[in-house]
Amino acid sequence: DKAKKYKDSLKGVGGPGVEVGEAWSAVAPPADGWGALARDFDGLLLSGGVDVEPARYGETLDPAAGVEVLEVRDAMEWELLATARERCFLVLGLCRGPRVVNAFLGGTLFQDLGALGAGVREAHRHDPDRRRELAHSVEAVPGDHPLQQLFSGPSPFPVNSFHHQAINGERRPPSKPDPLPPRSFTPSIWLPLRPLSAKKITS
Repeated sequence: DKAKKYKDSLKGVGGPGVEVGEAWSAVAPPADGWGALARDFDGLLLSGGVDVEPARYGETLDPAAGVEVLEVRDAMEWELLATARERCFLVLGLCRGPRVVNAFLGGTLFQDLGALGAGVREAHRHDPDRRRELAHSVEAVPGDHPLQQLFSGPSPFPVNSFHHQAINGERRPPSKPDPLPPRSFTPSIWLPLRPLSAKKITS
């Protein structure tokens, strides 16, 4: 299953890993909250899954957007991210993960990319039968981070796409003062869904 692939990949680069994923379906949170579980973490991997609850980024649910949420997962990941930000450790988001981090940091999302037009719907297809097809191109931003070096080849390059939501680049008004400075932890870095090849990343 997908969870096993994530765990095997982490073990392959020397990480023992503490599995939190899918705990919301079977395990009650610790008495002092999910965030307490991450106090000794060196990093946090947020994987794919259902949509982020629109209330988390200051919007009401659009009934026509086809949004599927799991509020208990949102709550758990918000607590984990709060600890990551407080302790300043690396967070890597895949698929849903970058959208979670964006909403956590005050950003907003497009609830449904299909509503932006047929061309956008086709480029970001949400069709299980076409999830492995190359859908559109992306351009890697040069830099020294190992993940930037991983995609340092010819750019732009084609990727597949299997989602119907995305970060829209806007920030919602803060509901309360932020007690921590911005960029006090390393946020997630986007990765294409199901890349056609992979390399071992070392830092």
